[in-house]
Amino acid sequence: CDETLLALTHDRPVDFSDLYRDGDELFALQRNSDAVVRIDYDSDSLTEMEAWTYGHVTNAPAFRYENSSAGHGRGLCMDQDRVYVILDNNDLSREADPDDSRPLLLIFQRPQ
Repeated sequence: CDETLLALTHDRPVDFSDLYRDGDELFALQRNSDAVVRIDYDSDSLTEMEAWTYGHVTNAPAFRYENSSAGHGRGLCMDQDRVYVILDNNDLSREADPDDSRPLLLIFQRPQ
């Protein structure tokens, strides 16, 4: 998938870093857009459908990493009620707390 309808951060390329399949539905973690995207697919093409963005969290002062190349979504999982996104921070610290270099697990209510 070379193109996206989503805004990309820091002139980075389209980059699905994880996929999650839920029955007949396929979801992609688009880490450079801070979004989870439902993908419609067949043997010839992929089409982005609705997207759920979480950039408001990763860009919030309390959660933002001091280096913008870190803190992007790496892992995706879902259940009936929630969406789970793990951020890879490359062992870098968060802006709000230079002593905290832990990766983050974001848990959101799953949109309907």
